[in-house]
Amino acid sequence: MAIYIFSREICSGKTTELMQAFATNKGVAGVLMPDVNGLRHVFELASKNTYPVQLSEKSPEKGSIQVGRFSFSPLAFQHAEQSILKSLETSPEWVIIDEIGKLELDNSGFNQAVIACLQACKQHMCKQLLLVVRDSLLVPVIEKYHLQEAMVIQNLSLLNLANS
Repeated sequence: MAIYIFSREICSGKTTELMQAFATNKGVAGVLMPDVNGLRHVFELASKNTYPVQLSEKSPEKGSIQVGRFSFSPLAFQHAEQSILKSLETSPEWVIIDEIGKLELDNSGFNQAVIACLQACKQHMCKQLLLVVRDSLLVPVIEKYHLQEAMVIQNLSLLNLANS
């Protein structure tokens, strides 16, 4: 079992690099958060399903989650978390969560999925866990989830993706 944290500054192409490296691989589960037409979406790596998580100003949702000027759908996060948790049953080679940020630090967003994935890795239900964290939140995320032993990387080429 190995835990990696992929960390760079905001808007540095982390999700794009992840899409190129993992989107078509078998044995990969979890979620990526690409921008589609200016709004954040969830891309489920196992099913290849994509759906919006960020709400446009024109489509408010009752109980939406606010982060700065952005609104997010709690239902989309719940759906994504369920997808991540279900994928753990297949013991994937990789589980990826893009990204761990302010919501998770506030016990929202993918928080429950992160906790479940860390536990699954300890029980050898996944071989490798890759968490994406912007550099400005790296220290608080490491502290919250007790990730002091995780390997922090800034480039996916440092990973052995040949077997994925």
